[in-house]
Amino acid sequence: TGVQTCALPIYLTSWTIAGTWQHVINDQTRTVAFAQHVRSRYDSEDDDSNDSNLSVGGVSLLRTVGDWAFQVTPFAGWDAERNVRADGSRLLFGALASTRYRWTEALEVTLNGGLQRSIYDRESGLFLVGRDDIQVDLGASLKIGRAHV
Repeated sequence: TGVQTCALPIYLTSWTIAGTWQHVINDQTRTVAFAQHVRSRYDSEDDDSNDSNLSVGGVSLLRTVGDWAFQVTPFAGWDAERNVRADGSRLLFGALASTRYRWTEALEVTLNGGLQRSIYDRESGLFLVGRDDIQVDLGASLKIGRAHV
C-alpha cells in the first residue's frame, strides 16, 4: 500500500499486490514468474476519470555466462478504466532485455531496453481513431566501486 504526493496535498492513492516465483534451473540459469495488480484512485473529481485497475504478469529468463549476465522478460497486462477514461481500457504487452558485463569486482556496465505496445479499446471522439501506442525505453549504467556490507 502506498500514497504518492505532489507537493503537500495528497492527489493519488494506490494499492499494490505483487508476487513472484523463482525456479533455479542450474548455477547459471533461473526463471522468475511475476504478477502485480495496482489499484489507483485520484482524489480530485477533475482527475478521477484516470482511476484504473492495472494487472501485469510475465516471466523472466536470467542467464550468466562468465562475467556476462543476460535477462529477457516478456510481459502482458490489462489496464481497466474505472470512470469513463477518454481512451478507455487498454491491453498492454511487450518485453524487457538487459545485459551486464563485470570487468572487475569494482567495475561493471549494464545495458537495458524495453518495448511496450498499448492498445486502447475506445475510439477518440476528437480524432475518430483508437490509440495504439508504442513505447521504447533504453538505458545504460556504469557501476564503479565495491559494495560495502
